[in-house]
Amino acid sequence: MDWPLNQMGFQGPKSSSLIGDPRLSRALYERLLRRAKTEDLSEVSGIGCLYQSGVDRFGRPVVVFVGKWFPFRHINLDKALLYLIYLLDPLVKGDYVIAYFHTLTSSPNHPSFAWLREVYNVLPYKYKKNLKAFYIIHPTFWTKAPIPASGIHLSERCCSET
Repeated sequence: MDWPLNQMGFQGPKSSSLIGDPRLSRALYERLLRRAKTEDLSEVSGIGCLYQSGVDRFGRPVVVFVGKWFPFRHINLDKALLYLIYLLDPLVKGDYVIAYFHTLTSSPNHPSFAWLREVYNVLPYKYKKNLKAFYIIHPTFWTKAPIPASGIHLSERCCSET
């Protein structure tokens, strides 16, 4: 599996713990952002699993992620991360919302927690600070259970069935 941090000399998901140094985090993110702006990401963008859908009633951009369309086991995860950065970087300068549709998502579409943790650790603070709502539509036990264990706090309303 191609982990973005390998390019910085680290190995696999264990490298996430090494991102504690803000200078390293910033340098890695800036490098990934430059790549996101220059590389061909049509392989990922063409899937249609991640896109901006408009704005909510407060004028915040709404980013939609459709789980059943994310071919986790058959996609270049490095390009998926780059596309996420490409799409979100202009939006995270202000408040934004993510709606994750878990409807009809099957096992081959579930990203590993190691990969999700790496993505979470690579993204700068502005992504977390300006995320004002994260909705999980049609959650299952397996989408709700790992959230408290991950150390990421989401409000009860976030995981309500819609």
